[in-house]
Amino acid sequence: MAKGFYKWIVEIEIHPRWVADGFDLSEERVLDMLTSRGQLDHAYPHEYEAHIVKAPDPEEIKAEQGYDSKQSSRLCEGCGELPHDCQCNDS
Repeated sequence: MAKGFYKWIVEIEIHPRWVADGFDLSEERVLDMLTSRGQLDHAYPHEYEAHIVKAPDPEEIKAEQGYDSKQSSRLCEGCGELPHDCQCNDS
């Protein structure tokens, strides 16, 4: 980024349910969110950048989305929910 630009550092936390449903933040998605929602929709590409500085381990994302063969049977047998949504053992 050129000298004189302003920088925001944003931390985003997403519930595991959304990750399980397919959410995975990429730099392309961040740029799309900035430019297609009316905030920077008239800006030129050289006027903004977005970089993901830290992200969850890609293997954790795959596992949460059910692509890890070791976790293929991870749905609760009692209610059919993912472990973080299961209320079978809650007191």
